[in-house]
Amino acid sequence: MPKVVTPDERERKRRAILDVAAAEIARHGYDRANINTIAERAGIGRGTIYLYFASKEDVLETLLDTIGGMIDAAVRSCIAADLPWQARLRLLAQAFADLAREHHDFFRVHVSALYGVNRDVGAPMALRLRTSVRELATALGEAARRGEIADLPPEPAAAYILGALESLALLPDVLGDGVDFSQQVDVLATLLWRGFAPP
Repeated sequence: MPKVVTPDERERKRRAILDVAAAEIARHGYDRANINTIAERAGIGRGTIYLYFASKEDVLETLLDTIGGMIDAAVRSCIAADLPWQARLRLLAQAFADLAREHHDFFRVHVSALYGVNRDVGAPMALRLRTSVRELATALGEAARRGEIADLPPEPAAAYILGALESLALLPDVLGDGVDFSQQVDVLATLLWRGFAPP
């Protein structure tokens, strides 16, 4: 009699496949990542992956959607906080540092998709990120009208903030594994606030 897989077990297996795929793609790049290796490292047969994902492309799209959703949620939560903008920028930096630490490989795949050479991968990710840019830009524009922050063009300002926040994912690669994320959050939040503080 075949084993019945519960929805929770199915989601855990799907998440395990994504975690392994993120590590594999972050390490070797999308083109060199291998479905057989992903299956082996996830502890499943190659055919089992296709019970969860239609193709290697589907795995990548799901990875990017997952991290994109995490970024959208972090941005929404931080800009909705009832805090002065200096504290909101620090909260954003902390949220992105947490993502970079807890989902390092997902975040590296995201950054690689955006800034890598594969336009087929980068274009959909950029479209997804525009949602966060628009939401942040709207909040920045309203804050500037109230005099809470400097009056800068909101959409480019939002894109610069998100670009700076994304750089947190690369810190361990650049500064080494012993990165003190709390210190880097303070540095980034200070730099952002100096650029956005009202005159």
